[in-house]
Amino acid sequence: MSEFCDVAQLILILAGLVAVIPWLIWAILAAVKKRWRRLAWLGSVPLAWLALTWSLRELGWWINIGNLYSVHASLGASLFHFETPPDHFHGDGYSIVIYRLPPAIRERFLHADASLLDEYPKPPAIREKWLASRWHATPSEVQHAPYLDFTTYLPAYLRQLPAAEEKLENLRQTLQRPGSYYACFYKGTPDELTNVDLFVIDLPGGLLYQINQNT
Repeated sequence: MSEFCDVAQLILILAGLVAVIPWLIWAILAAVKKRWRRLAWLGSVPLAWLALTWSLRELGWWINIGNLYSVHASLGASLFHFETPPDHFHGDGYSIVIYRLPPAIRERFLHADASLLDEYPKPPAIREKWLASRWHATPSEVQHAPYLDFTTYLPAYLRQLPAAEEKLENLRQTLQRPGSYYACFYKGTPDELTNVDLFVIDLPGGLLYQINQNT
């Protein structure tokens, strides 16, 4: 369903780009001829287009959240957000986003069951060829160290960012204590990772982390 939303949104955007010139011509002609009702109708078209495009985007996010956390919820505004500019030549990049843990997700993980731990997170279409490590309770397990080290330490070229370093140090401590959960999508092998999405539910701290690193 989220894939349908992505495709439908792309179609709407392309249709809007194609239609913008004819729309402008019709609007100018209506104004010149003082056909105010037609002009008002034409004015409502871009508003409807924006509303539909926004709704499809939000629906896609809502579905993706459900596929990650086994419950539908809105993450709201982030508490902390850092992202490197995209490196289109080398493909390197790092991002960390921290949210306050939504009540619905907190409740779901407070009552974690076999369905949550065995079936989630489910990768979105853009990650369909990646491997998934399902939700695990902390303290983190030794076999997951490559993925956690890959994402919870800043790459060398970003080591001079004390705010991000502080957040990651708190996260590493969270992963060593009981009471939280973590999962990831990844490409590569434990010895040679190229791309990892890490998700952490910090129940004691009331935080939700989403981190990506690609090399």
